[in-house]
Amino acid sequence: MLKRYGRWFQKYKNNNVKPENAKFGDLIFFYDDKKKGIIGHVGIVERLNENGEAVFVHSSRGRKGMGSDMLTKASYWGLNFAGIKRVVS
Repeated sequence: MLKRYGRWFQKYKNNNVKPENAKFGDLIFFYDDKKKGIIGHVGIVERLNENGEAVFVHSSRGRKGMGSDMLTKASYWGLNFAGIKRVVS
């Protein structure tokens, strides 16, 4: 799975999106090992909240089913953020 996410991340390397410009459906990638550049988790942007932060849905091992989280700089997700890619225009 880790290699698959990394391939997606590289495939869309020219489609970088700034977090404040994220849109519904953009893929949001997170590092599993930041030092090695290994992508270990991916979510889908649901919306931007009133503060302009990306809200995304993803599958989580710690919860049953799908979860929804915000991309904030100080959060776990913010610290492991790799990038946002637009795959559909």
